[in-house]
Amino acid sequence: MLSIIGLISPFFSFEEIFNEDKSKLLQNIVNFSFVLLFILVLVLILVYLFAVFKNKKVVSKFHNNHELSVMFGNTLQLQDISRYNVIIPVNRCFDTVVDNDLISENTLHGKLLKLLYEQGRFTEQCLDEYIQDELYKRGCEFELLDTKKKSKGNLRRYKEGSIVELTVENVNYFLVGFSKFDSDLHASVSQKEYSDSMSAILEYIDKRSQVFLTYLPLIGGGHLSAYADEQVLLDFMLKLFQLNEEKINCNINIVLPEQARSRVSIL
Repeated sequence: MLSIIGLISPFFSFEEIFNEDKSKLLQNIVNFSFVLLFILVLVLILVYLFAVFKNKKVVSKFHNNHELSVMFGNTLQLQDISRYNVIIPVNRCFDTVVDNDLISENTLHGKLLKLLYEQGRFTEQCLDEYIQDELYKRGCEFELLDTKKKSKGNLRRYKEGSIVELTVENVNYFLVGFSKFDSDLHASVSQKEYSDSMSAILEYIDKRSQVFLTYLPLIGGGHLSAYADEQVLLDFMLKLFQLNEEKINCNINIVLPEQARSRVSIL
């Protein structure tokens, strides 16, 4: 408050305001209120711009007028009123059961499935049938596992980078087969599988983004074994997009979770 008064003082003298005759007092108060309101609005705008700048950074501007950005936020709660795409890494069997054994409710995969089920858009069985049908129509390669290699869930393990589209209202989800399970249902991905999956994402964005803004999470974070450091992952993803500029036909935002602010720099 004292700071605001300090800003106003060059324009108004408080002594003059209250020593004026009563006929001018009301006008002075009105003028004072307008100046105060203007300064408050200006402060709010500056705070908002600072928050936006801090929350998102444009990393690259490509020759085709598209941008590569990094931001903090929730990949499933983007509040974008226009149509957009979201990349969702899933296990390569494309399982649909969120039981904290096969799929954890704390992963992006699990959170999306729970959201779809809670909204009544799919059941586990209905979604599973849709995904398997789409994979079949796309001719995606797979190997058939036995229960010794995977004790529950789907036993068709598709090639890394296999992708299924799932459209819900104005959001087009690209489900990307990324990690694989071992016999203990531990998910992992090798560096080659990671690289192949990222290449497949690039190719798919080039073919199927339809020029709509595309969001990606920090792919490969968490407990997966390809890379451990989030900053390394982010730097790798940024460099990959920058080196493949010719395949970028839309704006791309990499979305980092809010809790990563203290661990990952986007400056």
